Amino acid sequence: MQRIADFLAYLSVEKGASPHTIKAYQSDLGQHATFLIDKYAAEIEPGVVDWATIRKAQLLDYALYLREREYSTSTVARKIASVRSFFHFLTAEGVCREDPSLSLHTPRVARRLPRVLSVEQVAQLLIQPTFIAPAQTLRDTLMFHLVFDGDLRVAEVIALERDDADPEAGCLRCGVADDLGRTVFLGEKAAATLRDYVQTARPALLDNPNKDTNESALFVNDRGNQFTEAGFWVLVSRHAEAKRDRAILELLYATGMRASELVALNEQDVNTAVGYVRCLGKGQKERLIPIHQEAVKAVETYLNEGHPQLLNEAGTDTIRQQRDEGALFLNNRGGRLTRQGLWLIIKRHARRIGIEDQVTPHTLRHSFATHMLNNKAELRAVQKLLGHANITTTQIYTHISREHIHKIYDESHPRAKMDK
Repeated sequence: MQRIADFLAYLSVEKGASPHTIKAYQSDLGQHATFLIDKYAAEIEPGVVDWATIRKAQLLDYALYLREREYSTSTVARKIASVRSFFHFLTAEGVCREDPSLSLHTPRVARRLPRVLSVEQVAQLLIQPTFIAPAQTLRDTLMFHLVFDGDLRVAEVIALERDDADPEAGCLRCGVADDLGRTVFLGEKAAATLRDYVQTARPALLDNPNKDTNESALFVNDRGNQFTEAGFWVLVSRHAEAKRDRAILELLYATGMRASELVALNEQDVNTAVGYVRCLGKGQKERLIPIHQEAVKAVETYLNEGHPQLLNEAGTDTIRQQRDEGALFLNNRGGRLTRQGLWLIIKRHARRIGIEDQVTPHTLRHSFATHMLNNKAELRAVQKLLGHANITTTQIYTHISREHIHKIYDESHPRAKMDK
């Protein structure tokens, strides 16, 4: 299918189409070619279609075939649009003398209003990744301080028993079996955390039916049992992923970026000092989007505390590759996060607050645009922030804003409230 390959190369090189777009065209045109070969024997040799002989009647027959397959209207519209673009290309290249697709109509697709979260729902969603119960927060803060800021080994920390801690004196007596042991004095803040942990958090963690009886360990896991070294590092990874997820959600809502744009970001694309992110949109068009301080803080926390940990979990070859690529958002194996991985992250946190059915990968983008317009942002400004080539695409969000205005009107006008 050389002509299809030429067209895909044209889309990639000259139009700057994304890999996702290229894949969709390849699938649609492959299906079209198979239909022509099976029904009209349009091959001039195995795997080569004689595109110059294709006429309008055959294209209309293909459109009918798609409808008979009971595809949705939007899917039929996309497949026919792919065929039309392909024949426009073949005609421009001189393969076809006339374009048989000129009068081939694309089904009209009803535009559905995008789903939008309320400001309150967005706020709930954004805090989900780093929302940890108070008992776990005190435990994790103290353990991480001892290992990463103190001079204790993981083995020493998890071997500590309750009797090794003196909360009033702010010190710990530690040492592994073959050590003579030593006393570690904590700073004022860490000592206060130790007191709070021993007095409130540890008893709460021990109040678990699955715990071992008479657990004497100072640090216990969520089941009330003593930590293992593996369990400690799982906890570190969990915190790294939580910081990543918080940065992802904050950045999506702060910028209105597409999912594909976010996962393509590299570290150098985010300037936290000035407060902006650089992303490549459709057609490889670059845009700079400002980001507010809450998003900046989330990204900086991730870069300082989450990103290095996720990178360290990768193998040597992966680490070398990632350092070359500089991917901003990593998965739990140290590789670049994919669109599918991003969707699973968003879905997981949406499920925790009961809005899983209302959320798609683009929900925060839609919410960003709608909330901006509700707060009197100019339509042209929102268009540029979203990277829309045509302002009519952005105008769909004005319909949602009108619904918001009607809702306020119905709730506020004395005569409107009488009808309720």
